[in-house]
Amino acid sequence: MHKTTRLRLALVWALALVSAGGLGACSTIEPVNAPALTSGSADFRSYVAGGTSISAGFQSGGLVSHHQAQSFPTLFARQIGMSVQANGQGSFSFNPYSADGFPPLSRIVSYSPLVVTNSGRVPGAAQNTAWPPAFRNMAVPFAILFDLVDSTFYYSQSFRPIVADEYFADIVRHRGTVAQEMLSHAPTFISLEYGSNEVLGPTSQGVPAATNTAEQYAAILAGALDQLHFVLPNAKVAVLNIPDVTRIPLVRTLSPFTVSLSTGQPVPLIGQGGPLQFGDFVLLTAAPVIGATGTGIPVGGYNYLNPSVPGNGQPLNEGLVLRAAEAGQTLTEIAEMNAAIAAQAAARPYMALVDFHAALDAIAANGLRVGSNTFTTDYITGGLFSLDGAHPSDLGQAVLCNTMVDAVNARFGSGVPRVDLMDWATPSASASAPVFPDGFRALPVRVDGLADQLPRPVPTGLIPHF
Repeated sequence: MHKTTRLRLALVWALALVSAGGLGACSTIEPVNAPALTSGSADFRSYVAGGTSISAGFQSGGLVSHHQAQSFPTLFARQIGMSVQANGQGSFSFNPYSADGFPPLSRIVSYSPLVVTNSGRVPGAAQNTAWPPAFRNMAVPFAILFDLVDSTFYYSQSFRPIVADEYFADIVRHRGTVAQEMLSHAPTFISLEYGSNEVLGPTSQGVPAATNTAEQYAAILAGALDQLHFVLPNAKVAVLNIPDVTRIPLVRTLSPFTVSLSTGQPVPLIGQGGPLQFGDFVLLTAAPVIGATGTGIPVGGYNYLNPSVPGNGQPLNEGLVLRAAEAGQTLTEIAEMNAAIAAQAAARPYMALVDFHAALDAIAANGLRVGSNTFTTDYITGGLFSLDGAHPSDLGQAVLCNTMVDAVNARFGSGVPRVDLMDWATPSASASAPVFPDGFRALPVRVDGLADQLPRPVPTGLIPHF
């Protein structure tokens, strides 16, 4: 790590130490349902969480209180005896947003045709901004690891959407850095979930992660953990690694191939860089333009989102396509970032590695059986992802909570109870009882109100998926 980076981190964490020392004892923890908890070598009396939209409970394009209260950190907090309230004022506090969420959450308004939109919904507002202490859940949508220790880009409208500035203003509240707010509680247990945005941001725009992403991430992570341990030598830390962002519905739902109407043979969709190839991906965000105009579908090709609109032979913008080489570069960065996290966990007995990457891989490959239902990573019918195709549903958050529980128990010899997935398992959103009739495949035809009404889903047999 560069000397200037080390100095900056040292100063940030030193300031955090001053804040922690000035506040005295941590808040009282209110038990819920008296879970059968044993701590092992961990100490769960004061828990705080830092992270991204995943830790914040972001779903279907926004934050809203009833999903924030089901984020994996809030579920974990319940399992260790803390209280979580919809108003954000339990012992595990957060800043909840009122209905219909901020931004308003998308919803399914029609299954036939499939219409997913937030049109007509009212933006919600943060409800707990005046809460005097720092929030316990300090996860901020759009955050990257750098934001944990440096506030330079919190309110600058720089490389992120303007909505990110509002999230930082509502959650960090111009009170320093995320780290300083977390450490003001003198925590004994911390979870950190960073890195997804470093790779998901580029992926969602159809470009690869930068080749220095892993190098920068590894340097900041090592420095942050060093200083954290210096400030709080007895605190235990759970760090989530980075999932394969090419396995989520945002990337996997739409096929890069259709069929020729004259021959019935597979033909590739068209991007600005030429016909798509095996291994290329069409992003979910391409659905409106494909369905409404036939863009991306070759002339004479079957428009699998809207058969009444013929293919116009015009290419999809490359921002709606992730090429195989671009995906490969991103996966290389993810592998290197995860190797850095694993190395840190191996070298630090106070750190537990939560293998988010392996958990998603296993579910993507085999599904998840809960009771008599099988859940998958499929868009809408799978039940594990929300309507934005990128963020976990409540059930997905519960699965992630159990992944963290298992990792923490294994590392520290604790006995944190798992959540019961049956409490979140909805049979109508699973492979066992899909929401669509037999013979139909769930296809997105409108996302976030960006396209006009489109026709019914089409029979599975007409759409090859490679």
